[in-house]
Amino acid sequence: LPVEPSDVGRLALTPEEATPATTCSACDAQLLPGEVASTNPTLGSHCCRQGKVVLDIVKCPDSKLTQLWHATTSLGRTLRKFARPINNALAMASQVVCEPRNAPGRGGWNPSYVIQGKLHHCMGPLYPSEGTSKAFAQTYMNDPAMGDVAPLDLRMGRIYLPANTSKPDKKRVRELLDIFGQAICEHNPYVNDFVQASQLTGKGDKKAKIVINADARPAPPDGDVPASSHERRYNPPSTYKGLHGNQTYGEVSVLMPDADVGGRDVVVQFHGGGLRRIHETHRSFDPLHFVLLFPAGDDGWKINMKKNGTQQSITPCDYYAYRIQWRVNDDGSNALLMSERLFQEYCCSGFAKAEHCRLQWHRHNQTAIRAAMYQGLCDHVKAGDAGKPV
Repeated sequence: LPVEPSDVGRLALTPEEATPATTCSACDAQLLPGEVASTNPTLGSHCCRQGKVVLDIVKCPDSKLTQLWHATTSLGRTLRKFARPINNALAMASQVVCEPRNAPGRGGWNPSYVIQGKLHHCMGPLYPSEGTSKAFAQTYMNDPAMGDVAPLDLRMGRIYLPANTSKPDKKRVRELLDIFGQAICEHNPYVNDFVQASQLTGKGDKKAKIVINADARPAPPDGDVPASSHERRYNPPSTYKGLHGNQTYGEVSVLMPDADVGGRDVVVQFHGGGLRRIHETHRSFDPLHFVLLFPAGDDGWKINMKKNGTQQSITPCDYYAYRIQWRVNDDGSNALLMSERLFQEYCCSGFAKAEHCRLQWHRHNQTAIRAAMYQGLCDHVKAGDAGKPV
């Protein structure tokens, strides 16, 4: 059937175009006419739940990265065109999901990112098994055994580009891998902690492992240092002399095998152990895979995030609705919207997470939703008693 075009208005993309009538007064999101809240024309209806959802801005560690996302040069166009393969080459966690090549009714034409079934993010060991090449987080670890093989060559060797990619495009992709790889190595706290942990323990420690805490950085014991960490920011590790000797408190810690590990914590082995699934409710679920969108390792959605001024939880839908808005003064989030197919992948991943969490809630709250009563009603209808007095 033919689709009739519909003019939904134009989004203000620059500070000069933005006006109070097109800007949410609570979160600065730029609004289309149909997105204004009916009860208050100064607020958006979905961007921040009328001021109840408040998130930190996405950090951009280097202005050069922001300029590349918006650049109209050949390098900027290459970045947006190959954002997905570049991100996969730089990612620390792999993504496991079924991507149907021939979606029903499309005849092989697939302009969008499509997934089917459950989506997982997985983390492998920091050092590869003997005889295997480096992949994902392993490319960030300095291994003298690799000789003269540079990380850039490793990533270029495992990137997937279409067969018809031109030589100039491949050259620009290599340049982009170098630019973003250096920025991530310098500013990403996950990379910094992985490298620091490996230096403290040494590659030869077969039992060492790293744990990424699922929630905020834990408060140190009484008498050591004040718990001044903000729960939604990644706090860099700090070493100091406390009551129990020299201790390191950070988001990522080196632990021995007998240490306690939470059920949702991500355990990263130095050697072996296979792939470890990252739980959907873990704050590192997004930043460990979408490193191109979050080069500074900004936390993703996690459980127990609260709406401003209430005890209500921020749902995955609330979180991602906030993140995908255009804000003229938020270079980090705006880069997300410039990433084309990588943005589609991010949205699909967020939707899959939201659906999973919704189903999990129903699974664990059967009493609250009176599932037994509904089942009795279904049995009543199935028995052919519909319309009869009960």
